[in-house]
Amino acid sequence: MDINQFTAAMTARGFVTDGKLFCGVYEGYPLSVTYLKGSSGGKTTFSMEAMFEQKVPRKMFKQVRQRTRGYSATQRGSAAAGSGMVAAGAVAGGALGAAIAMNSTQNSALPQCFSITSTVQDFEPAFDGLVACTVAVAREFGLMVPALCPICRQPGCDSYAYYGGAYRPVHGHCVQTDSYRQQEKVQLNEATGSYGTGVIGAVLGGVVGALPTVLLIVFLNVISAWLCALIPLGAYFGYKLLRGRLSGPVPLLSVILVSLLMVPVTEYLSYAFIFLREIGYFLTPADYLTLFQEYAADMIVELGKTLLFVGLGVVIVFGIIRRGNSHTWQQASFSAATLRPMNPPMAGPAAPPPCRPKHRPHTKEV
Repeated sequence: MDINQFTAAMTARGFVTDGKLFCGVYEGYPLSVTYLKGSSGGKTTFSMEAMFEQKVPRKMFKQVRQRTRGYSATQRGSAAAGSGMVAAGAVAGGALGAAIAMNSTQNSALPQCFSITSTVQDFEPAFDGLVACTVAVAREFGLMVPALCPICRQPGCDSYAYYGGAYRPVHGHCVQTDSYRQQEKVQLNEATGSYGTGVIGAVLGGVVGALPTVLLIVFLNVISAWLCALIPLGAYFGYKLLRGRLSGPVPLLSVILVSLLMVPVTEYLSYAFIFLREIGYFLTPADYLTLFQEYAADMIVELGKTLLFVGLGVVIVFGIIRRGNSHTWQQASFSAATLRPMNPPMAGPAAPPPCRPKHRPHTKEV
């Protein structure tokens, strides 16, 4: 099944979509489904996630894998128009096991999230069976959908939306307010952010990030390559603190270049303070270059260790930077787009009206 056929099948079940991500509700349980790969008339690989109030027991993954071998949806669920709700289809025993392969792992960062990846030949009956089985097993384990809104941490959710990496119950006004605020932040950064001040901040932040390594040598006589991972982190937060523009390749390039620059500077200062402590002489840059030529092999090894942990810090920063202005705007837009009313709402206090910013953000992507 290709992406177009997959989209049609999920839309027929009342799921809303954003590219390859689909969100819907089955018998009161919100689900998010991601299309991974497939071909017309061939196998389809997708992942499905569900967020619960409690931590998902490991036995649930085993139970779902075992029971889906005996499930087959004989009647496809129909969607209520405009509600985002998927009606329960009639489920009967069948030989689904021969058509489905599944891999499930528990997410240590989100232990309340049930996630499973499946490859199937006949997608529609296999998917309906998998959803029905997952919800049935969740009920047997006493797993409930989250009762608190992830934004305000208060009960009384009245809607569903994709927020924080999962499709879950929310307050509609909270999602609207948060989406407006996130988009306003993006617009403000695009309008007032500067690459120039950001680069200056990255340099200053890189210096601050290198200080723990040098101070550890000065006061404790300890050399720690691990602390070098703080250099790119310091460079990024310095870039952000001085209101650097968070779009395009400049933020990441600034972090990488500043980090590479600070590596030899940190190495030089480390050796300089070691010599100062041992023989009372502070190495000049020229002395350091002479020393490097004499002991190149050993010093290159040490430099390589430092670069390894600096690279680790760059990887961490890349994971942060890739969630820049464009990603923030898309996430805010998608959260608002997946907002669906819950009928009936959960018990809780009445929701206040949505808080709107002074200037309504543009709808175009930046």
